[in-house]
Amino acid sequence: MQNEISMQVRKLLGKNFVKENKRVAAMLKDLDSDIQRNFYTVVVLGEFKRGKSTFVNALLGTPLLPMDILPETATINAIMYSEKPRVAVVTETGEETGEPTAEFLKKFSAQSADTEYLNQVRYIKVGYPVDLLKNRIVLVDTPGVYDLSKQRTDITYNFIPKANTVIFVLDANSPLKKTEKDFIDNYLIPLGITDILFLLNKYDEVDEDEDEDLLDEVSRKLTNAFGVGNKNGCPKKFECLPISALDALKGLENGNKNLVEFSGINEVRKKLVEMLDAGRIERKKQATYNARLKFILNRLSRELSNILALKRADSAELQKAVDELEKLIAEQSRNDVKIDEYVAEAKDQFYALTDKSVRFFYNNLSKEIIESIETYSHENFKEYVEITVTKNIKTSFENWIMMYTPAIENFVSMLEKELSDGLSRNFKQRINISTLSGDEVKLEQPPINFYAEDISDVGIKAGAAAAAGTFGLMMFLGIGALPLGFIAIPYLKKKLLTNRLEKSKQMIIPEVKNSLFIATEKLQNDLHKYIDDKCDLTVRHTKFVYDKILADMRSMIQKEIDLKKSAGFNSEQDARKIQSELNELADLINDI
Repeated sequence: MQNEISMQVRKLLGKNFVKENKRVAAMLKDLDSDIQRNFYTVVVLGEFKRGKSTFVNALLGTPLLPMDILPETATINAIMYSEKPRVAVVTETGEETGEPTAEFLKKFSAQSADTEYLNQVRYIKVGYPVDLLKNRIVLVDTPGVYDLSKQRTDITYNFIPKANTVIFVLDANSPLKKTEKDFIDNYLIPLGITDILFLLNKYDEVDEDEDEDLLDEVSRKLTNAFGVGNKNGCPKKFECLPISALDALKGLENGNKNLVEFSGINEVRKKLVEMLDAGRIERKKQATYNARLKFILNRLSRELSNILALKRADSAELQKAVDELEKLIAEQSRNDVKIDEYVAEAKDQFYALTDKSVRFFYNNLSKEIIESIETYSHENFKEYVEITVTKNIKTSFENWIMMYTPAIENFVSMLEKELSDGLSRNFKQRINISTLSGDEVKLEQPPINFYAEDISDVGIKAGAAAAAGTFGLMMFLGIGALPLGFIAIPYLKKKLLTNRLEKSKQMIIPEVKNSLFIATEKLQNDLHKYIDDKCDLTVRHTKFVYDKILADMRSMIQKEIDLKKSAGFNSEQDARKIQSELNELADLINDI
């Protein structure tokens, strides 16, 4: 059956109407290439920082792929079976071998990679002795959807059509957000990808009281969100398993069987073994290839239908369309003003939301840090302030940035969608605006450094004071008084520590408050600048798309008018030819 699909694809590639459509031709060639390779592809998807790479590492049993508190995966990492570990970097110009180590792969992480070189990397092949992958199965770790980098997100989107099965990683702390549901609706279901295993990761962070209810709640959400059993193309049911990928990896590394069992990784393995049954794999590959071919042919059919409409319109109708376009071009500056006003209003609303969030963050963090300083009661105060407090503040900023930058990205995405929908309504065609920016949210942390008084010598001073007291007592009472000095040391040490701690706290707390205020003010300013830059880029690109659509449509219609006017040109003959091509496509689609 796969050979039959391949023959159909190659036959289509020989058709003139396919050759003239380079994008469709490229999609068909990619499909044919995948059929020849004959791999069964399991793609791990999810929004960034859901723990996808940690999960893949847990399946491998070793921390091979980069993972951290920041978005790490920048490339497609395709893991396949190999008796000996191996790595190859596939670029636009060829293939380079590398070391099968975490250190080598770290060079291709989002935080470490040379961006210019990274853009040339198509994917990274990782060979590893994992029994689960023996039957020509490839496990693919992807950059996060709705990642901070548009370039990394596009890498994932372009790879999705290859998926036979999807493992979709959710966060137990905020499962199935609207963006996740929209992504599955828009990018998986239309491609016929309905074999989806959901993992509820970070399940160890769920409160015990909520444990039993959460899994049922998420399952209900999945069922309701996708209309299971009620909508064509949707699966009959969804599988959702709880897991702590990080616990699984730690347990496997340290030989802690209890931690491994508690993590849920064993249940996930059992489910994957069931899903990757040899007979089932062949049927699923066939279904996926059919779905991909149908998707491509439907797209080509829509494009040919648009061309057919042009061919069948007479010169008067086409001239009327040109006149309408001329009016739109003449009104362009007025439309630009409307776009600017709309975006400015949207930005003001988002400023208010982010400012409120930053203020809330500052108030809570300031209260927490000051309380921690005020209640500190040990002699290592200098070390505590300069290391622990500083680290806690920096970690809090990192966590806030990591938590809220997706909201900023989603705001820009929604703005792009609103503008896209507006253009689509104007031109009655699906238009997608993307900033096409590889820029990331770079909210640099302000320098947080404190210098506290060193009071670690209070023990020595207490001992000296006690010794002086002991010497006097010895002169009066004799040698038997020696233990009284040692009894006095804890009391004197406590008194000295209390006094010096109080003075040190009085000195450092205003400094900490001031530094926190400056840091959050800088964060707020950086957020405003980032929102401005992103929105300005979106506006520029929207205007560019608007101009290009007008120009392209005018050029296409004018070309058709000129053809109709030329001697010997038969528009109806062209229309019949396109209609014949459309009929042929319809038959192919129905046969799939």
